Amino acid sequence: MVGRAQLRVELPAGATVDDLLRRVGETHPDVASGLGSALTVVDGSQAGSERELRDGEHVALLLPVAGGQNFNAPRRYLRWL
Repeated sequence: MVGRAQLRVELPAGATVDDLLRRVGETHPDVASGLGSALTVVDGSQAGSERELRDGEHVALLLPVAGGQNFNAPRRYLRWL
């Protein structure tokens, strides 16, 4: 996504998930358009945009991906998971 598995982002005290998304969008404009639809997970739990972040928390941004089942593929290749 941004060329590495993890980013360290410095934010002021009282910063929210929304502040984090804004900062990531500013520093990595190539992903900014997808951040609005990202699912945000803070230390293993889904978090809303107003959730205040604390020092040392780990945040995962799960971006939606396009794609799906190819119904034109030969039947032997169709598998439902």
